[in-house]
Amino acid sequence: MSPVSLLSIREVASRVGLSSGYLRKLVIDQKFPAPSHRFGPKAVRWLDSDLEAWIKKMHLNVQVLKTMEGITNNI
Repeated sequence: MSPVSLLSIREVASRVGLSSGYLRKLVIDQKFPAPSHRFGPKAVRWLDSDLEAWIKKMHLNVQVLKTMEGITNNI
């Protein structure tokens, strides 16, 4: 069993290239996964695996949009 990796909001923000404040807004708007662990009102952590899944989903969405754009440009 591999160890569970928990990431702070600063680490998450750094990985995805967004500010902590904007990440909080995305979580509230349900456009970004909510923290998986709460240790207090200001101490939250994300599972590394949840973050990786979100990044893959966003990458797939971009690929689908590019494919669709290519199809419409060829019509």
